Amino acid sequence: MLKGITWGQYLIAAVAIMLLWYAIIAVLYYRKEIKAIFKGKLKLPVKKEKPEALTEEREEAYTDPGEAFDELESIAEDIKISILEKAGKVAGKEELLGKLKERLANYGGLRQPAFRMAMNNFIIQHSEDICGVAFSEHELDEAWQAIAH
Repeated sequence: MLKGITWGQYLIAAVAIMLLWYAIIAVLYYRKEIKAIFKGKLKLPVKKEKPEALTEEREEAYTDPGEAFDELESIAEDIKISILEKAGKVAGKEELLGKLKERLANYGGLRQPAFRMAMNNFIIQHSEDICGVAFSEHELDEAWQAIAH
């Protein structure tokens, strides 16, 4: 009996049975969606486009994490030398915060939580050690939000 069936006939029968099986499963489980397709009511999800500036900003931010980390380190060192050490013990909290806002106004890393937290920790530690001024993380976050808007 099996000698009368060719491989071609076997493959055609196997594919036909498989298609029938998947059609039955589709009808059983996706009946509403299939009806909606035939009625033309099914709306496929549309990918919303993000604003161009935000997309470019994120692409730049994530192109090279090592480069972003190097930028963070250089800004932190610059803040330490040009703001904190220069101000010394005579600077007040508002004066330091104003200078920090000026320096970090164009730093895009503040939009990334990890870099913002690292910068906050750096400023909290070094401003107290060098200038004797204690900042809280909440104060710094408010300052960064103020310069972001």
